[in-house]
Amino acid sequence: MRSAFRVGVAAFSLCLAGCTLRTGDLNLIATKNIPSTREAEGHGRFEASDCKVFGFPNIEEAIDRAIEKGDGNAMTDAVLYQDIGLFKSCYRAKGTVVKLKNIGD
Repeated sequence: MRSAFRVGVAAFSLCLAGCTLRTGDLNLIATKNIPSTREAEGHGRFEASDCKVFGFPNIEEAIDRAIEKGDGNAMTDAVLYQDIGLFKSCYRAKGTVVKLKNIGD
């Protein structure tokens, strides 16, 4: 009886812990149309996420939030993660936010 209780507690603990999956590594990522990549102004590294409880997160929202945090229009050296828990699921985007300039500017 005691060993069954221990196994149950261990299984419950594993369910609550969750896990993180590295979803992708990208050289350049943007969710909207961007100008030429000839001249880019770096704004630093930023990270943002989109999480849902009992729902499905949106990876585009996570990317948009990270780009908006850095006041840019694209990310370079981006890494995408998926965090999965018992009731909560998240996408995270992390990378260097850049502001790509139009060729005529």
